[in-house]
Order: sequence, then structure tokens, then C-alpha cells
Amino acid sequence: MARFIDLRLNRGAGQATEESFWPSFTDIMMVIVMIFLIATSVLIVRNWELLREITETSEEKRIAAELAYSKSLENASLEEQLSQAQHLISMLRLEKLRLTELQEKTAQELDALQTSARQLEANQETLKQTLSSATNRSDELASQLQALQSEQTETQAELTMVKQQLDASESERKVVVSALAQSKSELAESQTVIAQMDADKRAQEAVINTLQSESQLSQESLEQLRREFTDLSAKYEKLIRPARTAKGKYVVSLRYTLVNGRPIYELKKPEDSAFSRYSYTKLHALLDALKSSQKDKLYIKIIFPEDSGLTYNEAWVFTTDILNKYDYYYQ
Repeated sequence: MARFIDLRLNRGAGQATEESFWPSFTDIMMVIVMIFLIATSVLIVRNWELLREITETSEEKRIAAELAYSKSLENASLEEQLSQAQHLISMLRLEKLRLTELQEKTAQELDALQTSARQLEANQETLKQTLSSATNRSDELASQLQALQSEQTETQAELTMVKQQLDASESERKVVVSALAQSKSELAESQTVIAQMDADKRAQEAVINTLQSESQLSQESLEQLRREFTDLSAKYEKLIRPARTAKGKYVVSLRYTLVNGRPIYELKKPEDSAFSRYSYTKLHALLDALKSSQKDKLYIKIIFPEDSGLTYNEAWVFTTDILNKYDYYYQ
């Protein structure tokens, strides 16, 4: 009996590859998910540490302001103490506005990060489901490949029998060729399914890269918040330095509030018994005249009532503008 060539292509090597490839792919995906979870946890912990540092720094600023205020009271007259007390109250209210807005902004950042974390967890669940689906599909493909290999073995046996009877029946030879073509078609379909699984794997890698980019953006937002806090702290330290004093100066009290979105400017000179209300244009004209007459004696005491209705930025811009233009200390 003649022996025929085995038409199976690397049958043993293909089985070894199928047995080792899918467990390796599963391990890689699990490692990626674990790294993603660790990075998310570290980011949330660092956010809470930043909030705690901001709170502690605010408390230290408040204690430093109280010490500076206590020191200035020892060397000032009764009128100066009153002026400095009112000025300090305004600055503390200004600081309170700043801290309130900073805490709101920090809370919004934390909410955004928590939302992002929840989204990342949801994406993780999606990845797990996708991985499970891919694993199930790999099992199905493995089963299909085994079935195809069994069919190929049977086809090879049939081909052997047909080749033995080839001289006797040409019609039977055509049947065998047709069966072999069908087997090749099924093998091509299996290769198409494998190519689709490779495409799914690349899509999962793209999702992971997107999540890593979102984590990097959150880190950059935290760095920007830290820089803004440092700048505001420097400005506040300039406001509480003890060199500016009302002693021997022409003290003008300026009160600024916002009522129903409309700014109210009230001013009281040392010789006045009560505050007088001015428009924005007349206020600056009066301050400019006082600056010309008092020269280096003009001390402007800005007052922000408890219910001023102002934001920190509005109060800070107004204070900086008035003091830089008219107050003796800033000339």
C-alpha cells in the first residue's frame, strides 16, 4: 500500500500555540487593570492631602495675622488701633472670601476627580466584560479549530481511501476534491475570526491610552491650583505687613458694598460725622483732590461689611486699585 504525504500544516505546533497564547493575553490584561486601579487610588489620596495642606496653611495665616495685629496694638494710639482694627477686619473678610472661593473651587475639583474615578471604574467593568467576552470567543474558536482539525483528519482519511480507488472511479475523485475545498473555506473563516479578535484587542488598548491621558490632565489641574494658592498667599502677606500705619495720617474711611448687583461707595473724612454716598466718578475725583492736598498723609481705610455681597476677586481688585492710586503707603 502506497503512503501519502500528510497535508496538515504544522498541526502539533498550532496546538501548542493555542494552549499558550490566550492565558498570556489574559495575564497581560489583568496587569493593565491592576496598574490602572493603583494609579486611580494614588490620585485620590493626593487630592485629599492637598486639601488638608490648604486648610493647615489657612490656619497658620490666621495665627500670623493675629500676632501681627497684637504687636501693632502695643505701639498705636487709640485712634490708630481703631483704624487698624477696622482695616484688619476688612482684610480678614477679604481673606474669608478668598478661602471660601478657594474651598469651593477645590470641592469642584474633587467632585470632578471623583466623577472621573467613577467613570474609570465603569470603564474598568467594561474592560472586564470585554475581556471575558474575548476569552469566551477564544474558547469557542479553540473548539472550532479542534472541530476543524478533526474534520481535516477525517477528510484526510477519506482522501486516502479515495486515492486508493482513484483509478476505479473518477467521479469519486471529484467528490473528494470538493470536500477538501470546503475544508479550506472553513479554515479561512476561522482565520477571519482570529483577525477580528486582534482588532478588538487593539480597540481595548486605545481605551486604556485614553484613560491614562485623562489621569494626566487631572494631575495638571492640581498643579495649576497649587500655583494659584501660592500667588494668593504672597499677595496676602503683603497686605498684613506692619509697616503701614494710620498714626499721624489723614485717615479716610471708604466702605464698598454690592446691593442687588449695584455697587455702593460710601466715604467718611476725619471731620465728617457720618458716611456720605458717592458715584464712582465723584469718588475718584474726591480721592484725587485729597491726594493732592494731603500728599504723603492720606491713609485710606477700606471697609467690607459682613454682608457686602462681593466675591473675593471683586474686593481684591477694588482694594488694589484704590490703594495703588491714592494711599500714601503705595505711592
